[in-house]
Amino acid sequence: MTLFLMSTLWTYCILNMIFPMHPLSLGLMILLLAFITCTLVASMSPWYAYMLFFIFIGGMLVMFAYIASLSPNTTFSINNQLTPTTFTILIFFLLKDWVGISSLTESSELKSSILSATKSLSFMYSNQGGTTLTLLACMLLFTMVAAVKLCKPTAGALRPYSMPH
Repeated sequence: MTLFLMSTLWTYCILNMIFPMHPLSLGLMILLLAFITCTLVASMSPWYAYMLFFIFIGGMLVMFAYIASLSPNTTFSINNQLTPTTFTILIFFLLKDWVGISSLTESSELKSSILSATKSLSFMYSNQGGTTLTLLACMLLFTMVAAVKLCKPTAGALRPYSMPH
């Protein structure tokens, strides 16, 4: 797991060198960091990592809408001097320990963490956890209805929208 973490951090640093400070490249890097974070959290609780990833994606959609409306139309270019070096280092780190990945899946520690995560999730779908699940669904429904009622189609945050009569 440490090797995976270090290689992904190296990949992030390498990608940070070749991409300019453009809203699209910054969004890609934030999405990559969100994926790395959710992968690490998934070793403890897969359900929590799944929800965290969707929250990240929702936030990214809102940020992309604001940035796309505010940023000027600039061209997206890659730093051509660092591209060959970057891809060489990236390929080296990705192919370095390709054989060691298969031994990770046979680890007893990984099997025990998956088993404990399955046991912790099974409570929610049992008879005792049914009321908790129903309460959670009602709370999410109430939050969605409240958010829809707060948003007015004519007073949007980005651009005014008028419906034809």
